[in-house]
Amino acid sequence: MTPISPSGGLRAVVLSPATRLRGPSTTSSAPAGQRIGLVTGGGLVGVLDPERGLRGLWRETEPWAGGMRVTMGSRPLWPSGGLRSDAGGWTRTLSDPEGNELREDGLLPDVLPVLVMQWSVSEHAGRGRELAVELKTPGASPPLRVTLSVSPAAPAVLAVFPEGLDPERVRRLLQPLRARELQRASRAAKALEPEFQIEVDEHPEAAVAHSLLLLDGAPLSLGVDGAPTQPFLAGFRSGAPCFLSGTALSEVALGALPTGRTGLAHAALEALAREGEPPAIPFLYLAAEWALWTGEPRALLPIWDELVQAVERAGQEPSPPAAFPSLSVTLNQLRAGIEPLGPHYQLPEPPIQLEGDDGFSSSKRIRLPLAGEPSPTKAADPGKQLQRAVLPAPDSFTDPLGPGVLPRRTLQGGRILRAWVEGRLGARPDVSYGRLRLGPQLHRGWKRFRLQGMRAGEGSVSLDYRRSGATCTFLLRQEGGRVPMNLVFEPWIPFSRVDQVLLGGDRADVELQPNRGGVEIHLQFPLDPERRIRIVGAI
Repeated sequence: MTPISPSGGLRAVVLSPATRLRGPSTTSSAPAGQRIGLVTGGGLVGVLDPERGLRGLWRETEPWAGGMRVTMGSRPLWPSGGLRSDAGGWTRTLSDPEGNELREDGLLPDVLPVLVMQWSVSEHAGRGRELAVELKTPGASPPLRVTLSVSPAAPAVLAVFPEGLDPERVRRLLQPLRARELQRASRAAKALEPEFQIEVDEHPEAAVAHSLLLLDGAPLSLGVDGAPTQPFLAGFRSGAPCFLSGTALSEVALGALPTGRTGLAHAALEALAREGEPPAIPFLYLAAEWALWTGEPRALLPIWDELVQAVERAGQEPSPPAAFPSLSVTLNQLRAGIEPLGPHYQLPEPPIQLEGDDGFSSSKRIRLPLAGEPSPTKAADPGKQLQRAVLPAPDSFTDPLGPGVLPRRTLQGGRILRAWVEGRLGARPDVSYGRLRLGPQLHRGWKRFRLQGMRAGEGSVSLDYRRSGATCTFLLRQEGGRVPMNLVFEPWIPFSRVDQVLLGGDRADVELQPNRGGVEIHLQFPLDPERRIRIVGAI
C-alpha cells in the first residue's frame, strides 16, 4: 500500500493489484438519455456522467471531491462504452488514440467513506502503461494527483478517503474487497425468493424495478466516528444531492415495507425520531405500518417516548398531508399494531375528539397526491375534507429515473410502490394475527397480471391473474412463514355479472357486490400453501 500526500483534506493509497473489484451488475441505473447517475455507499454520494465519468463526490450536503480526469501514457482518453452503474458502483470503458481500451470500475463500499477505483487493460494492450489520475478537491486546494502503473496482468487500484482516516484501517477493511461488495446485497430484501416484481401482460413493470433500485441505493451507514448520516438520498438539484426528511422520508419507507426492505424502513423510523419533532401523523403512521407489515412491534420500543410525544402534539398540527389518513385512523392502526405488546404499552389520548374507525376497513384506502398537487381532494361537501380517498393509479406517476423527477426520484419511487401495493392491490396487513387483506383492482384490458414476492412478516405472497373472455383465474401462494396467512380476498372483476366462483374445485358461496361497472367479490380462506380461484361470468 503506497500512501499519497494529502491535498484539500483528501489522501489516497495505491492498493495491491491482488485487490480486484467485481464491478456493478448488468442493471443500469442510468437509462438511455439520462445524463446523471447517482451511486452511494459509506455515507457518500457519487455523481456520474455517462461521458465524463465521476463528476463529483458528496458527503451528505458537503462537496467532498470534484470531477476526475484520467490519462494513459500522457494520451487523452475518451468513453468508448456505456456507463453501467448500480447502487454502489460503476463501470465504463475508455479508449486512447491507438485503440487500446481501459476499463474503469468504481466502488463506494458500505463500510466507511472511501472511494475505490480500479483500472485494467485488455490482454492485447501488451506492455504496461502509466496512468495519471487527477481528482479535483473542494475550494482552492490543488487537485489530488496520482501516478499508477497498469498492465494486463496487474490492474491499478486506488483508494481515496478523508485525511483524518487511518490508512492502515482503510487497507484492512478493503482487503477482502469482493466480500465487501457482496455485502451490499444486505440493503435489499433478505435472501427471500422471489424478489418483489409486478408484471402486466407478460411485461415486467419497469417503473417498479427502477423504484426498487433507488430504494436499494439509499445511503445507509455510519460516519467515520460512528455518527449517523442522513439515510435517504432524494435526488439531485442545482448541482448537489438532496436528502429526504419528515413526511417524504415516511412515504419512501411505506413503499419499502411490503417489498421486504425492512432495514430501510426501520432506518427511516429512527431518522424520523432523531428529527426532534417529526410530523406527527407521518411518523405515527409509519410506526403503525411497520408493526402491521412485519409483526415485530417490539422494534418500536427504543423510540417509544418519541411516539408518545408525537401523539400528544398531533392535535396541534395542521391537517395531515394528502398521502396520509386522519389522526383517528392513524392511531387505530398503531394501536392494532402494538396490541401484541400487551397492556403495559398504551398510547395516550390525543387532545382532540377522534372519529371511530376499525383500522382494517376493506373499502378505504389512502390517497397520494400527484406531482405538483398542493392539497388533498375535497369531499362533495366543501365543509368536510375526505379522511381517506383512493390512491391514484400507478401510471399516474412518471418513471422515477426520468429527468423530470431528478430532484425527488427516490420519493417518486416510494410513491409508485405504495400506489401499487396499497392502491391497485388494496393490501392491508395485520401480520401479528396472521391476517392479510388483498383487494386487487383488475384493469379491463389486462389478460394477465402477476405479483410476486410481496413481503408480509416472515413470508411472502404471490398472485397470478389470467383472463380469457368471461372467465378469469387467480392463483395465490404463500412462500415462507411458520403458519399460513388468513387471506381476506376482495378482488374487483371487470365483469357485468358473476355466475360462478370455484375455490379449488369446489363451488364457493361468496358475497358479490356490483361496483363501478364491475363486481367485487368477498371471500376469506387460509393460504396453505396455495389457492386457485376460478370465476365465470359475463363481460
